[in-house]
Amino acid sequence: MKYFIVTCLIVFGITLSFAPCFAQQTKIDSAKLILLKNETNAAANSGDYQKAATLAKALIDLGVRDSGMYYMTAIVLALSGNKEEGKRYYDTAIVKGYDPKETGMARSMLGLNTQTSKVNVDSAFAAIHADALQKAKTLPAGYTNAKLYQIYLEDQGERSLLIEHGMKESIDDGIAMQMMQNDQKRKPMVYAILPQLMKAGARQDLQAAGLLLQHGDDTTDYWNAHELAMRAIELGDSTARWLAAATLDRYLVKKGKPQLYGTQSHPNEKTGKYELYPVDPSITDAERAKWNVPPLKDALKMVQFAYGH
Repeated sequence: MKYFIVTCLIVFGITLSFAPCFAQQTKIDSAKLILLKNETNAAANSGDYQKAATLAKALIDLGVRDSGMYYMTAIVLALSGNKEEGKRYYDTAIVKGYDPKETGMARSMLGLNTQTSKVNVDSAFAAIHADALQKAKTLPAGYTNAKLYQIYLEDQGERSLLIEHGMKESIDDGIAMQMMQNDQKRKPMVYAILPQLMKAGARQDLQAAGLLLQHGDDTTDYWNAHELAMRAIELGDSTARWLAAATLDRYLVKKGKPQLYGTQSHPNEKTGKYELYPVDPSITDAERAKWNVPPLKDALKMVQFAYGH
């Protein structure tokens, strides 16, 4: 059960993006900051965590100092191997008001309180739903559909909960099963509002819808997720490049074909160690870099870091 669930997550299944931090900024919108944000996202998604950490700290120096910025900086610092500095940024994020209930990923990466008690699944999921409903009342920049934003927050919140109560330990089957059931409930919701999203043409909407559909369970979902990510890119969202690559890889793997970029992995049933699904040898690391994907030799680093294999 544990390994099946993990392979459904596409590593964390959680977007590593600094975009929400900028949504909270009302005065800082210069071209320099936008460019720096995009460079930070690209570095993080391509696996160059040292560069991402340097750029993230530069953003803070330039005035992007909300709690989300400090939290994401803590994560890339942890991924770069600088846990001590990451802990300081994590502490600042909490002081600035980042919700401690949503910090499972950072705590696990930084080695902070990774031993968690058994969670009451029903109450935990009810809290995630209530929080998403409340936050969806005020849409951040780039979103146009409150229902989409709500279920996107629920999707991400449930995956954060799973990581908090399972990362590097045994995956909590109750959380995982409920999350997978909810994934199937969210999918028709996305398809129902998809015409509205396409008409509005908001790139953040499209990327979020793509992320939700790549948590589906068949090739149609994965292909639609890929097309949504590609459309977001066409509209100027460079942060959707990794999602476009991952959804195409997932589609190909499901079809029984070699993946292109090396974003999809699975545990070896005998050894428990993670391996890549077969990869098309004609795709170069230079091509991967165009899609914010790390070199093939580094493809498993995130998975190994997360699950200790």
